[in-house]
Amino acid sequence: MTNPVTWLCDVRLTQYRRNIGQPTIEEACRELGYPVHVVDFDPKHPSQVPEVKDAPVVAYGTHQFVRAVTKAQPHLIPGPYARYEKLGYMATAGNLGDLMLNDDFILLPYGEVLRRGCDGLGEAFFLKPEAVTKAFTGFVMTRETWDAEVETIHQKSALPVDALCVVAKPREIEGEFRFVIVDGAVVTGSQYRWNDRLDVRMDVLPICQEMAVRVTRNPWQPDRVSVCDIALLEGRTKAKVVELNSFSTSGLYACDTRAIVKAVSRSAQREYDGEDEIA
Repeated sequence: MTNPVTWLCDVRLTQYRRNIGQPTIEEACRELGYPVHVVDFDPKHPSQVPEVKDAPVVAYGTHQFVRAVTKAQPHLIPGPYARYEKLGYMATAGNLGDLMLNDDFILLPYGEVLRRGCDGLGEAFFLKPEAVTKAFTGFVMTRETWDAEVETIHQKSALPVDALCVVAKPREIEGEFRFVIVDGAVVTGSQYRWNDRLDVRMDVLPICQEMAVRVTRNPWQPDRVSVCDIALLEGRTKAKVVELNSFSTSGLYACDTRAIVKAVSRSAQREYDGEDEIA
């Protein structure tokens, strides 16, 4: 008989980024009867990650944590839901097309962004990394903020000049919402930003939920479990996809963690049993 699904979690996502109005992932696991190991992960000592054998395992934590889990225990199924090669902007936009918020984007190496600057790219433009691992958070570059923003990027990420970046026209966004998708279904969602400020609420707008459902209907899916961010715009009359992210490295804001643990654990068990694999 298969052992129950076990969760390996990094405390930086389970406790330091506590869910608003919901139990943490750790608390939801314990409440629902799933074994959970929580690690105060130190990248300098990756061997501290507990070894789990003969059971389905879900990893949840920082990018460094899930990479350490994958390196130390590559046999885990499913392990982290973090298929980075499927979650980059090229893969997402290539498959979702006009559902994307920045569907007018171009891709440029970071060194080329620096060379062209506002003279070549416009007085204001949106910039973010192509990779889902997010060397920096996307923002609008302007001539007035150029020097300060470039200095911040260099200090925080030491971004190489050949790193691909998404460049697009700025868009006016009213709110942003995060949805968790498991096996082609939207399980739960949460508002996390309003009027460009962090504003976490358990309720979501129907138009944004409907856009997340449209994403699930696409034949292409990046993973069995993923996170989809939706933007509300144009006087609350339109919703667009901001990006898709790895479930295993994403904060959950006010999403229903009990529903997440149930759905993700069921999916992990099915994958462990060899059912319905995603290519």
